[in-house]
Amino acid sequence: MSSNLNRKPRATVNLRRRLLGLTIGLAAATVLLSGLAVFTIAARSLGRNLDASLIQIAKTEIASATDTGTLHVHETGARTLVVSGVTGYEKFVWLENDQGRILAASANVRASRSIVGVDEVKRRALKGETTFADVEIDGRQARAVLTGFSNTDGTPAVGVVCIPSGVVTDVVTQIGEVIVLVGLVCIAAVTVIALLLTRIISDPIEGLAHQVSTLNPASVDTPASIEAPYVEMAPLTAAFNGLVERVQNLIGERESTIARQRRFVADTSHELRTPVSNLQGTLEVALRRERTEGEYRKALQTSLGEVHRLTRLVEDLLELAKSDEAALEIRKSPTRIDTLLRESLDACRIDGVDAELDVPGALEESVDPIRVRQAVDNLLRNAFLHASTRVVLSAHAEEGALVITVWNDGPPISPEDAAAIFERFHRLDHSRARDTGGSGLGLAIVKAIAEGHGGSVSIAGDSMGTAFELRLPADP
Repeated sequence: MSSNLNRKPRATVNLRRRLLGLTIGLAAATVLLSGLAVFTIAARSLGRNLDASLIQIAKTEIASATDTGTLHVHETGARTLVVSGVTGYEKFVWLENDQGRILAASANVRASRSIVGVDEVKRRALKGETTFADVEIDGRQARAVLTGFSNTDGTPAVGVVCIPSGVVTDVVTQIGEVIVLVGLVCIAAVTVIALLLTRIISDPIEGLAHQVSTLNPASVDTPASIEAPYVEMAPLTAAFNGLVERVQNLIGERESTIARQRRFVADTSHELRTPVSNLQGTLEVALRRERTEGEYRKALQTSLGEVHRLTRLVEDLLELAKSDEAALEIRKSPTRIDTLLRESLDACRIDGVDAELDVPGALEESVDPIRVRQAVDNLLRNAFLHASTRVVLSAHAEEGALVITVWNDGPPISPEDAAAIFERFHRLDHSRARDTGGSGLGLAIVKAIAEGHGGSVSIAGDSMGTAFELRLPADP
């Protein structure tokens, strides 16, 4: 068990790494999605701009192709394309009839060796649709627009205008490179910030863990509480401070219990040693030489008295042990209190001390008669032991409780003795002698019996005498 308690728990998750990974992952995903969105929008915008420029060029070319009555293509120099950063463009223009024969074309078209990708969409253009296509001219990528129109003889024809798309591709590539560069810078910055944030978060937690690891609830130098590094951690530190307080209370109770047990064992050993020593001494003296029958009888009677004392002490200790374990059995039954008190007083009275009973007639309550009789006997023996001339035993019902009072006119009890008189083995100074004083367990047993009934016992005194009050709750 101790090895399991001393074993350090194995950490399964590194908080700092997890926070760092989550932050960097979130930043990377955000940069990636944002860059992808910007790249897509820029690429589409440049593509739409290129297509719009092609449409305008195609309209101009088709309109001017028949302005002289014969199909022709105008040759022009480089123009500025409406794409930022592009200095100019090369235009490829040609006109075809529905049989695929080129009717007119610019010089660069006639000089080209191959044009791939136009035939796939030419049919749609012949039907009058304006169609775009990505083509390849002598191995170069180009963007083409195909527009259908009517030839001078009324037959359908197609006008094709192409512009190399490499310039747009270069611009898009540059935009992508810029986005990647900016994204890497952002991720690096976020990584640095995440490292700082994880340290800001984890360092106070490690400091709190250090406080906890160095805390010793059993030490008097233990701080009153552990401070929370963050407001959000206040419930955790409050719970831990409460746990430490409970542990300190348990340690205090344990030490108090151990101290009481040690004192109890020491007192018990002292109490048992006296009658055992007396018994041993009596028997050793009797066996030293031959004695008469009367001498042996006297020795046996003395030994029997010590045995009775031992028996009573052991029984008292058993009663207190049962009360400590909450095993003191209480069996309540309707009991005539006046009869019980009269019998107890008759059994405990001694010569030379007046005894008086003050109980209303036919007082009946539900109590454990054996236990109550035991408690009253102990109170009466104590009262007769300390009384000067008079002892009064009284009882009455009061506010749902049975109150039994034992008063004697003996000397007053000091406040120190009154506070500890129900403790085990406590005897008043003038009754410390074993020949006059008891074992110091009688009043402790009275307290255990009272608490077993759910009641209490108390003491009150003045210059006129001392009264013990046994208060037991009455069953409704």
